[in-house]
Amino acid sequence: MTMTMSDLVQHAMKKYYPEDYRAFVRQGRAAGRAETILEVLDARGLDVPDDVREQILGCQDLKRLVRWTKRAVTAKTAAEVVAG
Repeated sequence: MTMTMSDLVQHAMKKYYPEDYRAFVRQGRAAGRAETILEVLDARGLDVPDDVREQILGCQDLKRLVRWTKRAVTAKTAAEVVAG
């Protein structure tokens, strides 16, 4: 089995820099979740003010992002998603 450069880098990160690797994965998950929230709001035709967009994209708390994703499905405004 031949490993790609990406596979080699991932293996090295996991082995030699486990904390950095886990942080990198968490950041990627957070970014993906934030994009999902924005896509849901867009699909629903809701305007997303710049400050709300920045708050969503800047969030690294996965539990909060999961909560916001669920709110994005029913919220009347984008601001409701991040309120509270």
